[in-house]
Amino acid sequence: MEVGEYMGKNRKKRLHVLYFLVPCLLLFVLFTSATYLVVRNRVKNQYETFENSSENLARSYKATIENSSEAYRMFKEILGQKMRAAAESVLFYNGVTDEENLKVLGEKLQLDAIYLYNPEGTLVSSMDGQFVGWSPSPGHPVERYQKSGDYYLEENIRQDTESKLHYKYVYIRRADGYFYQLGVLAESINGFMAQFESQALLDQIYDEHKPYLVLLLDRDETVQASSEGSYIGKKYGELSLQMNTETVYRTGRTEIQGIPVFLTVTPVAAEEEQGLLLLAWDLRGMDLEVEKIIFIGVLIFIVIFLIVTGTLYYAFKKSKKLYEIAYYEERTGLPNEQFFREYVNKEIHNHRLQGKDFILLHLENLAILGHTYGYEYGELLLKEVSERIRTQMGTDQELFFLDGEYLGIFCETLSQEGNRGFLRNLQNLFSQDFSTGDERDRLQVRIGVVPDIGQFRSSAALLKAAAIAARKNTQHDVESIPYFDEKMEEHAERERSILRNLRLLLEEKDLKSDIFFLHFQPKISLETERIMGFEALARFRIPVYGMIPPLEFIEIAERNHLIYDLGLLILKKACGFLKELDQAGKKGLTVAVNISVLQLLRKEFTSHVEEVLKEYETDPEMLEFEITESILSDNFDLINLKLRQIRKKGIKVSMDDFGTGFSSLARLRELSIDAVKLDRHFISRIKENEKPSYISIDIISMAHRVGLMVVAEGVETEEQLEFLKKHQCDYAQGYYISMPLEKEKALEMLAKERPGNGFRELSS
Repeated sequence: MEVGEYMGKNRKKRLHVLYFLVPCLLLFVLFTSATYLVVRNRVKNQYETFENSSENLARSYKATIENSSEAYRMFKEILGQKMRAAAESVLFYNGVTDEENLKVLGEKLQLDAIYLYNPEGTLVSSMDGQFVGWSPSPGHPVERYQKSGDYYLEENIRQDTESKLHYKYVYIRRADGYFYQLGVLAESINGFMAQFESQALLDQIYDEHKPYLVLLLDRDETVQASSEGSYIGKKYGELSLQMNTETVYRTGRTEIQGIPVFLTVTPVAAEEEQGLLLLAWDLRGMDLEVEKIIFIGVLIFIVIFLIVTGTLYYAFKKSKKLYEIAYYEERTGLPNEQFFREYVNKEIHNHRLQGKDFILLHLENLAILGHTYGYEYGELLLKEVSERIRTQMGTDQELFFLDGEYLGIFCETLSQEGNRGFLRNLQNLFSQDFSTGDERDRLQVRIGVVPDIGQFRSSAALLKAAAIAARKNTQHDVESIPYFDEKMEEHAERERSILRNLRLLLEEKDLKSDIFFLHFQPKISLETERIMGFEALARFRIPVYGMIPPLEFIEIAERNHLIYDLGLLILKKACGFLKELDQAGKKGLTVAVNISVLQLLRKEFTSHVEEVLKEYETDPEMLEFEITESILSDNFDLINLKLRQIRKKGIKVSMDDFGTGFSSLARLRELSIDAVKLDRHFISRIKENEKPSYISIDIISMAHRVGLMVVAEGVETEEQLEFLKKHQCDYAQGYYISMPLEKEKALEMLAKERPGNGFRELSS
């Protein structure tokens, strides 16, 4: 898989699916299921409540109908018993035959009619005096009883043939053959019995609960009673009420004449007849209620789902922003170090780093430019750099932002020769000025290459190797771009050890430490050949590697921003030596200390120097700062101002290695210094009457003309010393005079000094 493909597609696509679509889909399924279950249960409960209520009502009406039928039967039985008792009472009053007494007897027995017949069946007396002399026609109920010879007979309610009124009659016979006919008007009976009739009960059901339809069928499926009067007396099948014949006589949902109903079918037993009670309840209202429940459920689902989805979308957008912050550098839009580490570790795990090279670019002065011109300027500069680099890259390469000053490039492995074209283009980019607004600056870049990175087992190891290679690039040309190898790793381990010990030294701030100390090289006056001062030279000795050359540990301290604190430590040790000189009675001797540009440019440097001088009670005039000529190549005016401030404190300033770098001869008058130190390069070439020596003579002469003292360093022969004396050089130091001495030996040398003897006697 190519880096660009991994970067451009998989990461962002995976973020989208995992953090938005999948949760939304899961929530949709969850909410849909929950809504379905809740609505289904609500609907089920609604129907079950309705069905239970309907069935309970049906059972209640069944009981009412059956109980009413039983009450009707009992009433008829009681009525019959009452009328028989009345008939027996009439026989008891056997002598009552006239109209008046029959009327009294009828009122007493609550009878509406009393007729007395002779044995031939002729009406001979009545309580109202009507129909006397009437004889029944053949087949008449009276005639049938008269001939039957029965003692007692009870009739059902019928219409009287003469009065046309409905009566319930009973007959009873006297011993002499006469018989009585006793009657009660049907109006009196029906008024009471009406409440027990099936139709009345069905009408009551309909009025109280308003069912869609109520039917009472007998066992022949004939409608005995109904809420719809036109159905009475008809066969149920003739009504064509139900479209679905499978639901006939079955409790449950069905349709009657196209109307959805819930039908309850309940068997009833009335008047010794088996039948069915059918109650049909209109479900249209219930269906509307169910639809309302479903609508509300769906509405709630939509609202909740939209709220949750909106919240998820907001969280997704925020997560996406946080993702971009976590994995991309905001200013350039480049994948950052976190992304780089995850990608590399993933590719290592999948064994996919074989065949790829890694190029590291260290933008050395980017931070300094940012501090000088401001944060926004640094941002714009970094953005322009990244855009220019991308114009030189192919589709199989990917650029990473690794840190404030580091960029990384993944690319397919090419031969070292094939890589040179791409690397040359990169070098050419940085050989041109970068313009941001009104400013134009050139970035200094170190490039290191790690070939075939499949050997590495972590992103940290790869970055470490690339940084080691980049630090080796000091020439800033394509031919000198280093490719990482094992020797670099060994050198890097040495550097790490030096750096680690430097940090421990500065953290402990132990002035008596035996791993960091000063040696002192005497400087003599060429006029008297007596010691007039010393140059303090730092020495650093660590376990395993022993004594570390000053140039090596000083360069490491500068690169890791430790030089300022290290410089203060050197200054304190030098001032401590001056204090010992004073205590030994050797006042008036100076000690020179080397100062770097990074120390000079710190705002607090001057105040820190004053604190050290006060702490060690040091005379500022006995202290000398040495600066290298090269630091004046940049920020001349600012550095010269700093030097002027230092000299005002009484501290002398000399320029070390004069004549090797910055062409300062023309501006020598402008420099705020006290002396120049003639570089050992010129001293080593001194020979009488030879051309190279003339340069030294000119430098001495020019320095004197502008009021500066001259110190020759690196004097190693008698001839060099005599030449310098002849041409009026002021001071000299070197191995011919004395090698750098430990503090104790320097004090011992001074102790031997006597008036009139010079360095030759002291060295012997």
